[in-house]
Amino acid sequence: MFGGMKITGGSFGTDGYAYVKGDAFDIRSSRKQLYPLTSIARVDARTESQKNFGCFSFVLGAVIFGFILNAVIPGIGFIIGIVVAAALSFYTTKKQIVEVSFSDGMRVVVQCSNGQVRKLVSLPMTQSISR
Repeated sequence: MFGGMKITGGSFGTDGYAYVKGDAFDIRSSRKQLYPLTSIARVDARTESQKNFGCFSFVLGAVIFGFILNAVIPGIGFIIGIVVAAALSFYTTKKQIVEVSFSDGMRVVVQCSNGQVRKLVSLPMTQSISR
């Protein structure tokens, strides 16, 4: 068994968790379902990136950089500090998303860690080799 993967979409809704337990894929959402691993038809993985702006880091950086640069370059230093703080306040978040399709046509989209993605992607290959 490996840890719970948050369900973000698919045939089972947008809430709940999915688990791989032994030789079964356990879905626990508004609809509960237990699939044998041999019923997995397809696994697709992708990474979603989102660029964000950190307001707190901007304010903190503007104060720190503004005062330091204003002491070094009087007058324009504070403006340069604000520009530097704004440029440094952007950050990127990445999510690992996996879509698992089953032989009955149902599918589930889950958010995973890197290790969970590797295990999920290897599941159908493992099952097809052992048949």
